[in-house]
Amino acid sequence: MDTTRTADAPDTPDEAAAARVARFGQLPPRVDPGDLVEESPVSPPADPSFGRNPETDWMLRYAG
Repeated sequence: MDTTRTADAPDTPDEAAAARVARFGQLPPRVDPGDLVEESPVSPPADPSFGRNPETDWMLRYAG
């Protein structure tokens, strides 16, 4: 088993525990749920009939 240590590695388990607590001992600050949602304006929806009148199209197609 390789037992090499880096220069910044703690020597004892107590030092390792203290290093973990110093690094991970606190939670990050809370985030407001309202800040998690981004709202942006959108363009109006497209006209599904593309500006054509289906009643007039039907009449022109089948009556004339």
